[in-house]
Amino acid sequence: MDAIKRNPEIARALLSKRRAVAHGLIESARLYPRWKAAAEREGVESFAENNLAVFVDYMIKAFEEGNEDYLSLYAGEKLKQRYDRSVDQNVLAGIFAAELAKSRHVFYTNVADTISVEASAVLVETLNRIEKTLTSEAVKTLNVLWIADCIYLDIQAFLLQRAAEMRISLEIALVTTKNVSARIQEIQKLAGEKKFDVVFYSPLSYEFSLDFAQFQNAKSVLKNTFDKQQAVASAVQDIGLTLDCIVKNVECDVFVHNTSNLIRSENTLKDRVKFLATSRARKLSRDAVNARIAQLIEQCDQTAFGSVLLIDETLLAGKVGEWRASQYFHKSALQHPARLGALLAEVYADIIFVESWLKPVKVVVADLDNTLWSGVIGEGAVDHFLDRQKTLRLARTKGILLAINSKNDSKNVHWRGGILDDSDFVSKQINWDPKPQNMMLIQKELNLKFRNFLFLDDRAEEREMVQLSIPDVLCLDAESDDTWRRLALWANIAKNSGEIDRTEMYKQRAEREQFTNLEIDPGALMAQLGLEVRVREAKQQELPRVTELINRTSQFNCCDSRVTFREIQNRSKDGGWKIYIADARDRFGEMGIVSVLVARVGNEFVDIDAFVLSCRVFGYGMETAVLKRLAGDYKEVPIRGRIIETSVNDPCRNVYKDHGFSDEGNNVWLLHPKSEIILKPWLTVV
Repeated sequence: MDAIKRNPEIARALLSKRRAVAHGLIESARLYPRWKAAAEREGVESFAENNLAVFVDYMIKAFEEGNEDYLSLYAGEKLKQRYDRSVDQNVLAGIFAAELAKSRHVFYTNVADTISVEASAVLVETLNRIEKTLTSEAVKTLNVLWIADCIYLDIQAFLLQRAAEMRISLEIALVTTKNVSARIQEIQKLAGEKKFDVVFYSPLSYEFSLDFAQFQNAKSVLKNTFDKQQAVASAVQDIGLTLDCIVKNVECDVFVHNTSNLIRSENTLKDRVKFLATSRARKLSRDAVNARIAQLIEQCDQTAFGSVLLIDETLLAGKVGEWRASQYFHKSALQHPARLGALLAEVYADIIFVESWLKPVKVVVADLDNTLWSGVIGEGAVDHFLDRQKTLRLARTKGILLAINSKNDSKNVHWRGGILDDSDFVSKQINWDPKPQNMMLIQKELNLKFRNFLFLDDRAEEREMVQLSIPDVLCLDAESDDTWRRLALWANIAKNSGEIDRTEMYKQRAEREQFTNLEIDPGALMAQLGLEVRVREAKQQELPRVTELINRTSQFNCCDSRVTFREIQNRSKDGGWKIYIADARDRFGEMGIVSVLVARVGNEFVDIDAFVLSCRVFGYGMETAVLKRLAGDYKEVPIRGRIIETSVNDPCRNVYKDHGFSDEGNNVWLLHPKSEIILKPWLTVV
């Protein structure tokens, strides 16, 4: 939202009409069925003061201080006011638009005759901007599991408006119970019912841990009425159990707060005394528990499907000072957002942008001048943006592909003094052609969908041309600090699967395709490729990649298999299951993991539960090596495989027939004990 300027004239007028505006808002609030019932239940005076006066208060503060945080709070309250799962969402959208328009009218008509024409225009324009933001259609929906006490209300008050600006709708499932056993059961239940895109866990916010909250009680601290070490140990134990439950039940990124251990304050002398009296105990306990939280995060990140990362409350509070971070923006019976919530909302906003908009990106296509360096390289020396290049280099190490789309003379382009160089890019379109045309060439070269492309450019008109020509491409402003802060977060969040360098893999693929297009006898051609495959049981750290390959493979997926990370983890620990992977290489380099086979081992049969093969090795005979390894490990037991036909899995329909399995009917195929499977002559098993 655009920054608001101080306007004491509007602030004074709204203050003088506070009650009248609040009562005027009752009519618009009654458009919502639940608020209509609440108004009748509570009575006009109480309902207006408890639920509606806050809108006037936030507007007064916004114009009094010139602080857009209050506009965010206003917008957040409007979005919370709208929330009602019992009403059809399309109907609710219409009510919401009508309510915003009526609210704007109430504000204007109550003060228009007491302020200048210019001030009236500013008030209406401000409310119009809020209305436009909140009624813009969301194009992304993010399913959020949020585990916290009432700090989520503080954060949500600021976050909802930011999400609306980014055209993201948040579907939030809350877990707020302080009882760790009940919390674990609730997380397991929710995770079993829904797939989440991101998890936020604030283990020590406010009084979420009753033991740890004692450090904020001045009497308890000064009189030593509790065991401080036990309070820390108890908090850490609960966090460990909760975090273990989270990573075992969800397949997404998890963000865990440490604790700033702040006491919310109304900025009174009494609050100041309490703050100082507990300062030392809060710091010691904070340092102790935060060290353990960091260890727990590191441990869980090793086995989680997504990344497990820290949200550092202490760092955020330190930016403004602990005392200021602890203070309320506003305090009433139902609304009490603290400044720490606003600081956290900025971090949350970046995270939800990354999870919604950047997670699908596989290719970053960047301009050069004033994007990766400052200046125009054809006109003389340039200053490299080292932080930006460092971010893109990190993204590359996590498997993101980099490409160039720049209007330049390629002879002028160099990387002296930079962090990136030519070898970091899989495609370079450096010419004077239209950038949408270059984008088409890059897409054709890489054979990836445009929805997986991000385009970075400093010029608005270039971004607009690409966006209009190719709507699926995400276009971001290379001159925006928000862009690079979020890209840095994205690169940090991305988990390294431990596979081969994808940039090199794409370069090798181009060489491989050029070679295989030669007019040579196919058998001789394969022999010259120097194909090698290794089939082995998957390691623990490879299980996320195993899950991903099974779920993303469509063409060679014999059983149309889809699995959860938890299922794969459990099978890896169960002696009754085997998880095989195949990784391959040829004369051009490593290909990474190209096949997965999951088998259930019984006394009478070995059943193939999942069998997938990457399309990049079709025709090389890798599937033969995988089946030969399975048959060699279980020579005395019949092996059964199934083919579940889909609209796209033609490439695997005959895999069992071609390897000596007999047709048992109903798409079931059987390999008899001691059957021999012959490798392709050009393939070497290592």
